[in-house]
Amino acid sequence: MRRIYELDITVESIRRTSSDTDSRDENLRRKVDSLRLVRDRFIIGAFTGLRVSDYGRLSEANIGADTIRIKTTKTGAVVVVPIHPWVRNILQSGFDASIHISDQKMNKHLKEIAKMAGIDEEITLNKNVGGKNEQRTFRKYELVCTHTARRSFATNAYKAGVPTIAIMKITGHTKESTFLRYIKVSAEENAEMLRKHNFWPMQILSYQRYLQQPFLDAPICCENWDALMFLYFKNLIILDLTSVSILRRILHSIFFAFYF
Repeated sequence: MRRIYELDITVESIRRTSSDTDSRDENLRRKVDSLRLVRDRFIIGAFTGLRVSDYGRLSEANIGADTIRIKTTKTGAVVVVPIHPWVRNILQSGFDASIHISDQKMNKHLKEIAKMAGIDEEITLNKNVGGKNEQRTFRKYELVCTHTARRSFATNAYKAGVPTIAIMKITGHTKESTFLRYIKVSAEENAEMLRKHNFWPMQILSYQRYLQQPFLDAPICCENWDALMFLYFKNLIILDLTSVSILRRILHSIFFAFYF
């Protein structure tokens, strides 16, 4: 998203990336203005979670000191969103939401903008073609559209740790299961989110302290079994080789406690 926000859209950058555009300076200057408008609207959508039908009609009446408040077109619900610094910069730069631009033209421009920003990684997707599941490869910029802004907001907010219920208040999802299907978080990204969460370093520290406790090598009698198992499973992070070894020692001690 930063690459799009910081993209310097000029006549020269259009010439470098577009092969089928009118090369006359007057037309290119008009296109620069159009691309900048589309880029700004997209960034607003990506940091408010609003639909294009809503972020494309923002006015001064919707903008407060720290929030944007708008009654959504699709559902009629009132949404209040904090103003992100990037959005504030756009609004204060003379952004004019009253300029009409069709969704079709926005989608075309967004692909050009993403290409200019170097968002060209290859992505393989499964597509249903004639009832058959086929894999197709795209450049990432080919998939960017107006709705990408809203989905990016939901996904990035979720990955940043914003509570799901708070995001759903903005996106309008009523079921968490529907929302989780809507966002795009890979298994690797989910694992990275877990790794960065405060829960993991705290539990690892607790687990390490547990490993240092002297009763691990002591015989276990029936009286302290419940307490010991509570401590073990309370601090168990993952059943890795170390954990298997500990569990084997516990079971071994139980065997001897009961039969010898």
